[in-house]
Amino acid sequence: MTIELYSTNYFIACAAGGVLACGPTHTLVTPLDLVKCRNQVNPGLYKSVFDGWRTIVKNEGFRGVFTGIGPTAIGYSLQGAGKYGFYELFKVKYSKIVGEENAHKYRTFVYLGASASAELIADVFLCPMEALKVRMQTSVPPFAKTTSEGFKKILATEGINGFYKGLMPLWGRQVPYTMVKFASFERTVEFLYKTFMPKPKSEYNKFQQLGVSFAGGYIAGVLCAVVSHPADVLVSKLNNLSGTAAGQKKPSALEVAKQLGLKGLWTGLGPRIVMIGTLTGLQWLFYDTFKVNVGLPTTGGGEDQKKFQEHGFDDGFKDGEKSGELEGRIFGCEKAFDLGKEIGFYSGCVDMWYQLSAEYPEMISSKLTRQLEGLQKTIDQFPDYNDHEVDLFALKDKMKNKLRVISSLLGVQQKYSSVETPKMTY
Repeated sequence: MTIELYSTNYFIACAAGGVLACGPTHTLVTPLDLVKCRNQVNPGLYKSVFDGWRTIVKNEGFRGVFTGIGPTAIGYSLQGAGKYGFYELFKVKYSKIVGEENAHKYRTFVYLGASASAELIADVFLCPMEALKVRMQTSVPPFAKTTSEGFKKILATEGINGFYKGLMPLWGRQVPYTMVKFASFERTVEFLYKTFMPKPKSEYNKFQQLGVSFAGGYIAGVLCAVVSHPADVLVSKLNNLSGTAAGQKKPSALEVAKQLGLKGLWTGLGPRIVMIGTLTGLQWLFYDTFKVNVGLPTTGGGEDQKKFQEHGFDDGFKDGEKSGELEGRIFGCEKAFDLGKEIGFYSGCVDMWYQLSAEYPEMISSKLTRQLEGLQKTIDQFPDYNDHEVDLFALKDKMKNKLRVISSLLGVQQKYSSVETPKMTY
């Protein structure tokens, strides 16, 4: 079964890929997350990660290291579905709202807006399980032995509100992080293909494309780590402050930042880059691997060119050959999100008009010939549909202007209305 790009099945597939991207990766680091959470609540409880693991295994058994793994797996799988599925949906919706040309020109803002919107929804899915996870991990003995038991306890004692008390802080942490993660990934992959991959994306095999996805994800993770590190250090320091004496004011975040200094705010950046870079790289690798296995292209770096080459241009050409009216046919295609289909449509129109010229010699004039040749020359600037230096949208506008002149010269609508004019829908 072929999944049509930007169809309902496409977004469902992206959501499924998000489950595989986020669920397993977050689940794998549960033991590390457990030690981190307990140290934040009880500063100095464990001297190091390994000391924490040794202590937990000694007191709670080997299974104790995986406390909270159930809600972690469920919560981040749901979050992954919402994050990736809605990101792809909002990316298309926002692109259509601002228009194809603006969406391309200001694509970074489209990525930022789409990722922020998606994360707002995804965190609503995550929040209940995140609340349960933290409760289980920071209570010794654990708040509950199983996910089901813990869920029932919170629901019975606090109601639904007990699951969403931390939603606002969760948004504050996750939304900016996800915006950087997605926007930097898209632009990084675009840069990698443009700078280091001279051939069209479609000419590289799936392993090479997935390698780009991992590299782009890793670099995006590094950027996320760098952007969020000072705040992470500050939060950790605040959580690890010892209790203050009676009547003594607790230091503010600004005061702690001044005490740490610029150098102190960047302490521990190296290990955090490795951890977050690897996790983010794996998430994009898992996500794009799933997409490839269901017949979809990998994310970013020439999707439009691949679609233009394989699908849109041919479909548009066929429609262009059949179109004989000016109103509602020739310019209806400019509303299409598929750039390739629109340019293919123009090329099909040129072919049709050459055929009409042969049938109706009285149509031929030097001005018409120049315009047709000019339009064809513009179309011919798309030999491989992958030249990153060519502004596809500027060329498209150039074609559109030539098309208007040619249509006027031909008088297509009035004189040749007998030509088949099927209704075009996009």
